[in-house]
Amino acid sequence: MAGIGIKVATSMASAGALGGGAYGIYTYNNTTDTVRNYLKKNNLTPRTTNWETVLEAYKLEKTSQTEIQTGAINNADVIKTWCEKNLSSSIQSVKDNLFKKASQWCVNFQSISEKLGEAQFETVASKLTSKYASLQGRIKDLIDGVTGAGSSNGNGDKIKSWCDSNKKRRFSSDGEFYSSSIKSLCLKG
Repeated sequence: MAGIGIKVATSMASAGALGGGAYGIYTYNNTTDTVRNYLKKNNLTPRTTNWETVLEAYKLEKTSQTEIQTGAINNADVIKTWCEKNLSSSIQSVKDNLFKKASQWCVNFQSISEKLGEAQFETVASKLTSKYASLQGRIKDLIDGVTGAGSSNGNGDKIKSWCDSNKKRRFSSDGEFYSSSIKSLCLKG
């Protein structure tokens, strides 16, 4: 009889330990917190000002995974209101789609032009014309796709138009292609 009692006690202790361990793993992996707190835990500062910068970046960078509403947004207050509403929402991890959107549109960032300094950008299209001949690959395709640029300097106008638009993007590792292309193509000198 004592053997059965020991087996039952051992089984119950094992089941309790497994259950406790499973609960610990569950609570560790399923920590619900607000989007705002997740941003702060990831060293991202929620934005409180300069929503026009966000709007300009949003127009250039949004994807189907990062758009906050269907259709065009032409007013920075739409993004501000979305952020204010959703920063207090609860999520379970940084993998949540709401976190991904908030970490892109609701945090402080610098645009490429803010980071590099607006005064560094070439403002005379004719000075950019000579850079066209050295363009290759993706950047050449993007410049060739520019429409509506003035015609007096042809390719220089296309480059300037592309630079003026894309310098509004977020300066980040995600935008490395644009940051490096802008540094080599759009700056004075």
